[in-house]
Amino acid sequence: MTRFGNTPAGMAVSAMEFIRIFHTENFANLVLSMKSSDIGVMIEATRSIVSMMKEEAFAFPIHLGVTEAGEGEDEG
Repeated sequence: MTRFGNTPAGMAVSAMEFIRIFHTENFANLVLSMKSSDIGVMIEATRSIVSMMKEEAFAFPIHLGVTEAGEGEDEG
């Protein structure tokens, strides 16, 4: 958050940090999901993480989905 703020780039960099940690610990049972209530942010973050993984020869499945953030109250 301090380097990138709440951005798609920040999401991807943060995810890569965790991927590297899991890799170091020999844990490879991962499925990645870049969650955002904004579909544009989710798409950009997903594209970024796929690109970053390719650069480091990682290949993990991606779950695509948009989630709604908030307090769960319906506006009516």
